[in-house]
Amino acid sequence: GLNLIADDQFALGSSTLSAWGELALGGPFDGEWWRLVTTQFVYDSTGYEVAALAAIAIFGTLLERRHGWWAPLLLFVVGGGAGMALVVALDEGAIAVGGNAAALAMVGGWAMRDVLGRRAGREDDADLLGVLAIAALLVCLPLAVDGADVLAGLGGGLAGIVIGLGLARLP
Repeated sequence: GLNLIADDQFALGSSTLSAWGELALGGPFDGEWWRLVTTQFVYDSTGYEVAALAAIAIFGTLLERRHGWWAPLLLFVVGGGAGMALVVALDEGAIAVGGNAAALAMVGGWAMRDVLGRRAGREDDADLLGVLAIAALLVCLPLAVDGADVLAGLGGGLAGIVIGLGLARLP
């Protein structure tokens, strides 16, 4: 079953599972489009929560420094929502929770400027090997955690790369 975590310490009982279930994405959302975003705030393990939120914090901060407050918000909502929408479109019965889609969107969105710059021969001080390690951890999360969905990560990562290509053109 789905074990939701509140305050990183206390598992919610079955009496509150139905209330949290209205936020989580489990099956078709029947017009409740906000669940594409709210499910990203529900986690089924503390380790998953720490990994995803650490990546969101790191790359959200880097994106904000590079482009302004709107860039991490755009990548979180659009990238995370795209990942969750891919889950609904291709696997209606899946339960998908957590922020791995948004985290991978932020990683992809931040890294694209530096990847394109290196392809053009420009040097920078970005540690893309470290970025690759974080991305690999996020991609592998569905192997260890039931609520993390492979399709969500794929959709979020692809959305982040596409948005990152646009962000790379900005000053």
